Amino acid sequence: MKLDRTQTPVIEKMTSVNIAQPQQYIAPNGVKFKIFNIVPQDMIRIDLMFSAGKWEQKKLLVSMFTNMLLKEGTNKLKSTEITNALDFCGASLQCSATFHNSYVTLYTLNKHLEQLLPILNDLVKNPTFPEEEFNVLRTKRKQSFLIDNQKVDVQSYNKYVELLFGKNYPYGTYAEASDFDNITTEDLKEYHSSFYNSDNCNIILTGNISEETIKSIEAYFGKEKWGNPSISESKNFSLQESQPGKYFIEKTDALQSSVRIGIMTIGRLHPDYPYLRVVNTILGGYFGSRLMSNIREDKGYTYGIGSAITTLKNASYLTVSSQTGNEYRDLLIKEVFYEIERLKTEIISDEELDIVKGYLMGEMQRLFDGPFSTADAFQALIANSMEVDYYYNMIEAIKNITPEIVKEIANKYLITDKFFTVICGAK
Repeated sequence: MKLDRTQTPVIEKMTSVNIAQPQQYIAPNGVKFKIFNIVPQDMIRIDLMFSAGKWEQKKLLVSMFTNMLLKEGTNKLKSTEITNALDFCGASLQCSATFHNSYVTLYTLNKHLEQLLPILNDLVKNPTFPEEEFNVLRTKRKQSFLIDNQKVDVQSYNKYVELLFGKNYPYGTYAEASDFDNITTEDLKEYHSSFYNSDNCNIILTGNISEETIKSIEAYFGKEKWGNPSISESKNFSLQESQPGKYFIEKTDALQSSVRIGIMTIGRLHPDYPYLRVVNTILGGYFGSRLMSNIREDKGYTYGIGSAITTLKNASYLTVSSQTGNEYRDLLIKEVFYEIERLKTEIISDEELDIVKGYLMGEMQRLFDGPFSTADAFQALIANSMEVDYYYNMIEAIKNITPEIVKEIANKYLITDKFFTVICGAK
């Protein structure tokens, strides 16, 4: 068939997203496995996910340092031996911690799995948190912290979350220089002993996975109970939200101001959340959004501006953020609220809404574009105690939202006098 390049290709609307479902089972010791056997190449990713993060720590920074130091030495191996073994096999080990979860992730070729599993097992179960490595890492992180803390966007963020939640709420607290000096390796050992155990672990396997591979991993992590499971009461914290309004942090040498405008809002499990996500996308959630078109393209007040909904396990908030010249910040803020009010008073055109729907459907498709992205999407479900229906509900909401629903949701959740505005810059 000859291609006629004089004819514009037909644009088809995306109406569905293929979501690969994992094989699931519970190992003899209670560890929950999710398995995505969808990679043709001879490789594997192992995610060990522990239900503990910043929320559970007794001191600031403990969860982060605990996870970062897992690979710095065990009862059997020095940090150099761990690093050399990973490098020799061309493998990658990543450790991270969030508010409610900690992750240890290994990427490797299947042929090296038997060599690396004992190392992964040892560093997860028997880290020693050596003082020398701890002090080196603490010094590096503190220096980075002191540099970053001078930035206007960091200072505006710290003040912003403190206003939303209160300084004593985990989502609203932030580290200070003294916090780096207050933690010890004993704090890390106590935290590890409390939360790194089989009763607190999910494992996600992604790759070209055979039954032998599953049996090998289960032999280390799925047979006997491991760690020191402790029954601990879930921590409860009281919100200490401040009065909405405008707050200014002076930084006399700042050439630009950081601006954050936001509001507490509904979480992912609320039935209106999928629609609110569409509204947020219209406002500032993609490059063609109204904030970008008005404030960047038309007015030229900034190089970039956007809005996003941050969804945490126990709270959610919507934030507009940008940096601009000190002389433009008031004008920028005025235009942000102008665009918010426009969503509440005007009916969006079908043409604009169709563009946003197409963008969001593409984003949903990208969320499951490939095995590792799919595994990440299911990790998010586990982290937030959700089922896969969450994604199907999002797809249906994107397809079915109307201009009238957009206006209704904007009026319901973008309440002008409940917004916080935080500015950090020179007067």
